[in-house]
Amino acid sequence: MNGKRSKFLFSLVLVCLSFSFVSTASAQAPPAVQERIAAIKQSLAKSKQTLQQYEWIETTTVILKGEQKAQIMDKCYYGMDGKVQKVPVLPPQGGSSKKKEELQDYVKSAIALLQKYVPPDPTMIQRCVDLGKVSIQKMVPGASATLAFSDFLLPGDNLSIALDLVKNNITGSNVNTYLDTQKDPVTVNVGFGSLLDGTTYPANIVLNLPSKKLQLEVQTSGYRKAGS
Repeated sequence: MNGKRSKFLFSLVLVCLSFSFVSTASAQAPPAVQERIAAIKQSLAKSKQTLQQYEWIETTTVILKGEQKAQIMDKCYYGMDGKVQKVPVLPPQGGSSKKKEELQDYVKSAIALLQKYVPPDPTMIQRCVDLGKVSIQKMVPGASATLAFSDFLLPGDNLSIALDLVKNNITGSNVNTYLDTQKDPVTVNVGFGSLLDGTTYPANIVLNLPSKKLQLEVQTSGYRKAGS
C-alpha cells in the first residue's frame, strides 16, 4: 500500500513539474520578440535622457465636430524632478461658458490619458512581455517591425509600436483605449520625429474621441538645447 502511494505521489510531482515547465516556457517571449523589446526600451531610455537637455514648443489644437475650437501653445522642458514642465506661450482664447467648461474637462481628461501612452512606459512594456501579451504584428525583415501589446494599461486596450530595425528607433505608435468606460473609445496615432543626433520624439499626435466628436492634434517643434 505504501509503495503504491509513493508511486502515486511521485507521479503527481512529475505532473506538477511538467505543468510548471510548460507555464514558464509559454511566458517566455520568442528571441525575435525579446530582441525588438530590448531595442524599443533602449530607444525610449536614450531619448528620455537626451531630451532632458532640450526645450521645445508644443501646440495643441482642439477640434469639435470638425471645427477648431481652441489652440494652446506651451514651452516645454524637463524639470529637476524629471517631469515635463509647461509654460503657456499662447493660452486658450475666449470667455467662459458651461459648454466651454465641459469641453475643457474632456480635453483635460483626454490629455491626461494621452500622457499615459505617449511615450510608452518601459515598465508597462516589460509587464506585457512577462504576461505573454506581446506579439509581432508586422515584420519586414531587415527594415521594420511592429509589435502589439494587449491590455497595456487597461483591460481591453491595445498599444502597437513601429520600429526601424536599421536604426533601432521607434517610428510610430497606435493606441486603442477608452476614457472611463469602453463606451468612450479613444484612438491615438503618433508619428515620431528625429533630431540631428538621432534622438526620437513624438512629433505629431492625433487623438480621437468619437463619442464626443472631439479631436486633439498635438505637434512638437523648435527643439533646441535648453538655455541656448
